[in-house]
Amino acid sequence: MARIFVGIGFGAIQTGLFLREAQRSGNFDRYVVAMRRANLAKALNDRGTVTVNIAMPDGIVVETYTHIEARCLSVEEDVVRLAQDLLAAHEISVAVSSVDDYVSDHPNSLHRLIAHAVAGKMRGEGPKVLIYSSENHNDAASLLQRAILSAMPEADHAAANNVFQTVDTVIGKMSRVIRDQDEIAEAALAPSFDGGNEAFLVEAFNNILVSQVDAARTSGRAISQLVEKADLTPFEHAKIHGHNATHAGFAYVGQVLGLKWMADVAAIPEVFSFFRDAFLEESGAALIRLHGGKDSLFTSEGYRSYVDDLLARMANPWLRDTCERIGRDVSRKLGWDDRLIGTIRLVRSQGISAKRYGFAALAAFETWEKGPDSMIKSWMESGATATEAEEMAHFLKALQPDYLVWRAGLPKPTVTHIGQP
Repeated sequence: MARIFVGIGFGAIQTGLFLREAQRSGNFDRYVVAMRRANLAKALNDRGTVTVNIAMPDGIVVETYTHIEARCLSVEEDVVRLAQDLLAAHEISVAVSSVDDYVSDHPNSLHRLIAHAVAGKMRGEGPKVLIYSSENHNDAASLLQRAILSAMPEADHAAANNVFQTVDTVIGKMSRVIRDQDEIAEAALAPSFDGGNEAFLVEAFNNILVSQVDAARTSGRAISQLVEKADLTPFEHAKIHGHNATHAGFAYVGQVLGLKWMADVAAIPEVFSFFRDAFLEESGAALIRLHGGKDSLFTSEGYRSYVDDLLARMANPWLRDTCERIGRDVSRKLGWDDRLIGTIRLVRSQGISAKRYGFAALAAFETWEKGPDSMIKSWMESGATATEAEEMAHFLKALQPDYLVWRAGLPKPTVTHIGQP
């Protein structure tokens, strides 16, 4: 039986990670991708290929993936074909904008399409299926599973769970979809297809973690590059409270310094060493205390290797990432459980100073032109007590004088042009 990969959503992670690794594995016979843009689906079907730019440490490598079949979720004929593809699929990658996109009132809602396929698999009409949930949410897999089951009779839930499994992912791969035609031309990037008006740009890193796969509920995992972990929680913590928190810190400090490119921020020695220390001595020390003994990552040596690898990747000029893009949606990134405030809370809960990540949060507030008190209501709506929220605001305001001295002492940045071929 031909092994089939289906990707739902068609952004940089779908193309530059799941589709790429499915093709590189050599274990699939068909590759189907579903999207909402009819013109893009038609272009892909006309050519049968998609092109991705891979940011290496020393330049861009262009890769083209072949034998692509595209389905448009707004074209009824394509939806009928997608239903058959999902029924025949062995592995499905869901890579949409948010977990909120799993369920809608539309008859062709994602959860209904997959539930229909699962019902057919229960009848023996298709193979068991492994479903990757790639949205940036710690409970994405369970939310997707519940959404799929909600579209089926309750009496069928137990049997349905015997023919599919949703798994979480920890994706530390940085990526972009570039639609600015001037930037595409300036960087000499290859468009996603000949004549296309967007370019996929992803880093080469592909050490992606997934939940442990249950062979009894699936047809196995053929995307061989992925790494299974029995418990993803410690690694999710490392992603948000190490990778994401530090990435955001570089972006906000870059913005207050008037810099555009992330690589130019990382090129300032004082900023680079400051956030390396934050990554190691605040995030790292806290996570080692919390998760020590669970994996070699959570040791002094393991975490140091993780930090130095990530910082080198964040500084890669060929990824052409901007401070504005990484720092967008400031209020969300200053959320109670998110990368900056959540990291400060985690670090302090382990009895460790969180001064450096406090400075990162103050840089975020500076770009937003608001103070810590402006988030108290939002933090309380996210579960903080009034006392906790007010104490966090007090902690940050107490750091303000030291932050301003540190910020004033940073060297005047030199603006460069990065990522040129």
